[in-house]
Amino acid sequence: MQEIQPDGRYTYIYADQDSYEPLAQVQDLTTEDGESCQQTHYFHCDQIGIPREMTDKDGKLLWFGNYTGWGRLKEETKVTDSAYQPFRLQNQYADRETGLHYNFFRYYEPDAGRFVNQDPIGLEGGKNFYSYSSNTTKWIDIHRIMC
Repeated sequence: MQEIQPDGRYTYIYADQDSYEPLAQVQDLTTEDGESCQQTHYFHCDQIGIPREMTDKDGKLLWFGNYTGWGRLKEETKVTDSAYQPFRLQNQYADRETGLHYNFFRYYEPDAGRFVNQDPIGLEGGKNFYSYSSNTTKWIDIHRIMC
């Protein structure tokens, strides 16, 4: 995945081709002197793929966060102002403008612990079309279409 922000272009590298666990973030930016440079930051995820820390190439801590059971970032510490970490629960992308988390097929509201869109697979995902999961620390559905 790649995105462009005011402070540069971010490219994300994942643990493997079938994984949605972020491994690294490569930032292409322009320095105050007008020179192009590249910085690589590394994600440190927990057992279910949620980013807990981000470090630079030397292992220096840049960012760390703690989440509620439903994925809302309850505490975030940016050791440097340049740290940018947009991921939440397994590859949920945090939208700064809405506060929602984007999954590939629908949006998730972390304060409510529910999706705002119906489950695209209908009843195969359960009777409640908007539920997330009854066990957020054990069950994983990287596409968010089964639980």
